[in-house]
Amino acid sequence: MAPLSIFQLPLSNGGPPPGYDWEQCGMSVPSVSEETTTFDTGVDRRDTFLGQRRCVVCGISFYPLLEHAYICQPDCGGRGQWDGLKEENWIPLETEDYPEDDPHNGLLMCANHRILFERHYFFIRYFPEASIIPFLHYLIQKFVFINYCGNPDDQQFHGKAIALDVKDYYAPYPSLFILHELRVRAHRLFRPIDPDIPDATPDVILWQDWILSDGVFNEGLGILNHDQVPTDDVPPTNFSMNFVYDR
Repeated sequence: MAPLSIFQLPLSNGGPPPGYDWEQCGMSVPSVSEETTTFDTGVDRRDTFLGQRRCVVCGISFYPLLEHAYICQPDCGGRGQWDGLKEENWIPLETEDYPEDDPHNGLLMCANHRILFERHYFFIRYFPEASIIPFLHYLIQKFVFINYCGNPDDQQFHGKAIALDVKDYYAPYPSLFILHELRVRAHRLFRPIDPDIPDATPDVILWQDWILSDGVFNEGLGILNHDQVPTDDVPPTNFSMNFVYDR
């Protein structure tokens, strides 16, 4: 076990801490000339794995339980904060004018994890230090679930990477998770400031169990599998409900 590092306040002007800048992450920056992709479409496209939309934390794919979550909330001053992030170079100037329009500001989650995320029970920490995929020399950074509130039901996800890849076109800006983490810490003043997580180095951070057991992570290519694979190659899922729904 290793203690989680802490971001020092005040936060830096002119850009996020080293490793969290979108350019350092090799992220695609939207062009003002591009056709705008709606928030829902962009998030759903990115958070589809093996042809199914899934909660990036627990992997649930049952569509009535899936909801979109904002990292930077549009209400409660979120729009003003969004403008401030642009001015301080924490997100690209070319990004959408409003946080509710930008897929980089969204996550697909089950209803439970959306509520817990928005009510500051857990946060997601981006680890900019890259892991090297053997033989391919492929670098991959990880977004890690931190069960800051100590919820027993979420301890199984604690310290493991969720289904996000910073190389995806609509990947969340890592800097946004810093702001969410600080809000979580502010709401949980009596929790340890440096919670232990299992071996907090990128080479030993594990993926969530379902990402590996369901074949979502392609170890050969070092990427997350978004497209549907042939039926014979699909491993059994860890969540299924055989209901017939009338829309």
